[in-house]
Parts: sequence; C-alpha cells; structure tokens
Amino acid sequence: MSREDHRALITNIQGFSTEDGPGIRSTVFFKGCPLSCPWCHNPEGMNAKAELIFHAERCIGCKACAEVCKHGAPLPGAAECERCFACVDACPTRARERMGRWWSLDELLTEVLKDRVYYSTSGGGVTASGGEAMLWGHFVSLFFQQLRAEGVHTALDTSGAIGGEPLDRVLAHTDLALIDLKIMDPARHRAVIGVDLPPILEHLRQIDASGISIIIRLPVVPGYTDGPDNLAAAADFAASLKRLLQVELLPYHRLAEPKYKQLGRPYGLADVVPPTAEDMERARAVFKARGLKTLLAGE
Repeated sequence: MSREDHRALITNIQGFSTEDGPGIRSTVFFKGCPLSCPWCHNPEGMNAKAELIFHAERCIGCKACAEVCKHGAPLPGAAECERCFACVDACPTRARERMGRWWSLDELLTEVLKDRVYYSTSGGGVTASGGEAMLWGHFVSLFFQQLRAEGVHTALDTSGAIGGEPLDRVLAHTDLALIDLKIMDPARHRAVIGVDLPPILEHLRQIDASGISIIIRLPVVPGYTDGPDNLAAAADFAASLKRLLQVELLPYHRLAEPKYKQLGRPYGLADVVPPTAEDMERARAVFKARGLKTLLAGE
C-alpha cells in the first residue's frame, strides 16, 4: 500500500457545513488541484504541497521566526523558503501557519464521525472537496467505503479533471456528486483554467452513467462565465444529464482575496465586480428555460 493510500494532505475540515450537499455535513478540503481558476475561493487548496501562510495583522515583530531560519524567515512565495516550517513553530502569535496537514485514514474517520449524530438527524453526511479530492482518489475511495459502512451519506465535490478507473473506485462508495461547470468554450477553457475541457465533460458523463445523483454548480463570474453563450452551453450540458437533481449558481465574490495575499500570490480579479441580483436572475432564467431546477447560492 502506497503512502497516498492511507494518508492525505488536507487543508481544513469544516464542520456544520450546509453548502456542500444536503443536511449538516463535514466538508473535507483535500490539497492540490490541476485547475487554475483565477476566481478560486480556496487558493490554499491549489498547490498539492504544504505551504506557508502569513497573517500580517498578527505579527508583533518579535523576530522569533528569523532566529530559527537560515534565510531570515522570508514571506510566503519567496524562492528562499524551504518549507521546513520552523518559523511556524517559533511564532508566538500564529502569524505564520502551515497550510496542509497529513491525515491518516483512521484519524480522519475518527474526526468526522464525531458529528455523526448531526448527520443522522439532518440527513447530512460527509463531503470530499478541495482543491480536487480526486487527486487523492484511492484514499477517498477507502474513506467513503468506511463512511458508508457506518451509515454516513457521502458526497464527492469534483471538477471532473480526473476520471477513468480512479473515479469509478470512488463512485462505488458515493451517494451524491457535486460537479462544477465553468467555461464551456474549449479554447477559452484551456487559456483561462489551464486544462482541456473535453476530458472533463467525458468524466462528468462517466459520473452520470454511474447512476449517482448529481448537482451541478456554476460560478457566475463577470467576464468569464456569465456570457449568454456560455450560460446556454452550460445549461444544455446540464439538461443532457439523466441523474441531475438541480443546478446551483454561485455568484462571484472577493472574500478570498486576503487568502492570496497570505499565500504571497497576486489576486488577478481585483477589478471584477460581483454580479448583481438581477444578473443572477438572468443567469437562472437560462437554466429554467430548459426545465431545470435552478437555485441561487443560499436558497
């Protein structure tokens, strides 16, 4: 058994989540994603390695970090940083933190099963998200298998970037798939998101063919996903899925902008204005015109 079979790098376990499937859930955010969506609201999940983050507002200037670092404790993103995280251990105010912790399968199961009473009373469960959870496909398949044995509902939140046999192994123990649609023009998808669209659509059809119920989620990002042609293409694809339950439209927001600064990365959408309520209703109308149950975030 390889290391990734029984350990996974995770950024966060969000308890009492109500946005990632039915009922009260625990959402497990796995680290690493092959996509490069410029609007990503979980940028800490993009890199598949542990990272340093810096909370400037917590720093008291004590220099304890610099005393334990041969490079003088550079900020996140600096080439000199070796990710030894000695500065994290030395920091008295948690201004420096490690993003990404290794969890064993047993540790993760013990953690999420603490809230099983909330799952059973609310119709909830556990969602594997990210990043891209399918980067840790073997681990997730074992995780879901154990959860199902405990009577816990499982949901996979995926971009569709990874398919084939690894996906089938996870789907065998999955109750619900939350799948993302973004940019539907193949050339623009490649230019903006960095990967090819056709394999993603093929993998999403693989999920549909498995018989698992599907919720499609589409971020409405002005200038990227909100054009009438893109919305129409996304709605047509959604309407072609046999196992679709509903579509959820998620308005772009800038709440993640501080995370990029903490990670030492530029935020490329600082000039993008979030969609208005009218914009969201116009987007919803495109999907409803095809007879699809369509919800806006928070509904």
